[in-house]
Amino acid sequence: MARLVSLRSVCVARDDVLEGRLADNHFAAQLDKVVRDAEHYPVYGDAEAFFAQTYPTSGLKKLLTKTFGRLTGAKGVAGENGVLRPTTSFGGGKTHGLTAVYHLAKGARPSNITEFLDPGLLPDGPVQVAALVGDALDPTAGVETNGHRTYTMWGEMAAQIGDNAFAAMEANDTQRTAPGTATIKAAFGDKPTVVIVDEIAKYLRAVASSGNEDVRRMAGAIPVFLGNLFEVASDPT
Repeated sequence: MARLVSLRSVCVARDDVLEGRLADNHFAAQLDKVVRDAEHYPVYGDAEAFFAQTYPTSGLKKLLTKTFGRLTGAKGVAGENGVLRPTTSFGGGKTHGLTAVYHLAKGARPSNITEFLDPGLLPDGPVQVAALVGDALDPTAGVETNGHRTYTMWGEMAAQIGDNAFAAMEANDTQRTAPGTATIKAAFGDKPTVVIVDEIAKYLRAVASSGNEDVRRMAGAIPVFLGNLFEVASDPT
């Protein structure tokens, strides 16, 4: 005879649920806040807390394994291409996964890291990383990042990486002209680099609908930049 088992008997709620301490911001991932104000962004801004409350789904483990296997050159894991495109349904955790990549690339090593990937795939320390969040960029007024005001995705990417990277990219950012592969490589400086792109559709809409003609013209430069960035990322070296 079939038995009915109640959900309460097989699932034990976390203490923060039972005590009413679970807030909505524990579910709403905003990658730009992690990049710019992690100290004041509960759960997501703190790598230890973030991974403690993250379930190691097969998709997340695959993303992290491919990313860092590629970055460290692990045989059999690196994959054929340096471009990874996470695909999930709406609300399926894409930004959550990208946040995990960002934390680990910045050097975070949470105590439960073995639940997510083989620690041997991780680099010895932090690597260059830039997270470009489309709805946080401002193609007209610009964004202040590490002492630089950026107006483009490529300028923002370089500013997050560092002063030398921005120096290589500054003219392209000021003129809103897509950088070629040589300029992108110069910005990376032959160092292991992770570039995360999120909410690109919102950014394209903002650029294409701008009242500034120079900004609208930049809409055609964005696909050129992405194509050149992908070409650099696909280089096996």
